[in-house]
Amino acid sequence: MSMNAALDAYLENALFAVHTSLPALVVKYDEKKHRAQVKPAVRVLMTNGVKIELPELVDVPVMFPSAASFDLEFPLDKDDPVMLVFMEQEISAWKNGDKKPESKTASRFNLDSAIALPGMYAAPKEGKCRIFVNKDGVLTWKAKKIIFDGQMVMNNDLIVRGDVFVGQGTGPGFSALQHIHPSGAGPTNPPTPTTPIPPEEK
Repeated sequence: MSMNAALDAYLENALFAVHTSLPALVVKYDEKKHRAQVKPAVRVLMTNGVKIELPELVDVPVMFPSAASFDLEFPLDKDDPVMLVFMEQEISAWKNGDKKPESKTASRFNLDSAIALPGMYAAPKEGKCRIFVNKDGVLTWKAKKIIFDGQMVMNNDLIVRGDVFVGQGTGPGFSALQHIHPSGAGPTNPPTPTTPIPPEEK
């Protein structure tokens, strides 16, 4: 074997152990820990034509946009696509929450040091819940149910194309569509009827 061929073979073997990023599919997801078991979605093609199936990876941290002031989280289902990014250093100490993590091995860009970024679809995909902003700045929020846990302040008009119910739980409440305004006619006006509040969507 020539020196060039030997060098090419050495570099090929060395680079095979270096991983940068790959698409993968979720196998299992722990939403409390934000850890996933994933399966790389692309087989590795060697220079000799052999295709290698990469193993499933476990305990992979799933990264959502988050900070002390705000975070975004959504569930992941089986076969949801993610992008795997392989860290420059071994990250087991970081994954365990060490305050000053240090690499425990000298491995670099290893399969065991992957993190997952959700949303690596090959084509646009609309989820069950969707937040979309068009080029004119109009925001559309599509969801089965929206829960606001906090005070809501509207600085402009509120347009409701349906009813508004006020009350506790699903018991008697007041419907905006059936509300009766008092007039100068006095107490002969009928009172605003109470209406059962519709149950929340599951």
